[in-house]
Amino acid sequence: MIMVGRTLRTLTALVLILGLAVPAAAQQGPDRPLPERLESLRLAQPASADAATLDPALIGAQGEVAVSIVLDAAPVADVAAADGTPAQQRAQQERVAAQQDEFLGTVRSLDSGASTLATTQRALNAV
Repeated sequence: MIMVGRTLRTLTALVLILGLAVPAAAQQGPDRPLPERLESLRLAQPASADAATLDPALIGAQGEVAVSIVLDAAPVADVAAADGTPAQQRAQQERVAAQQDEFLGTVRSLDSGASTLATTQRALNAV
């Protein structure tokens, strides 16, 4: 969970950033084979800003608000449930942690007053 001072502006800006970045990235050219060293990082499905939703209760919110953000990388439990090896589970934990670090860095760049209350990687990929 994150305590956010200017939640509405921060989340709106983040949704706009994702909405602009994803279509631009999708227009980079024809599909090319992914280098083997990057294959394990491939997303199961392309990222989409359409999945980003803002709870109507946050519209017009003022002051500090606690929110949970669920990110799109699969939690470690999904890898374990698919009979993933311990090494695969550790690799997924690292991917989830990296995605959370990137997201939280973006949030903090938009609102220096944002603080992280908790993160979870195993059962749910959320901050």
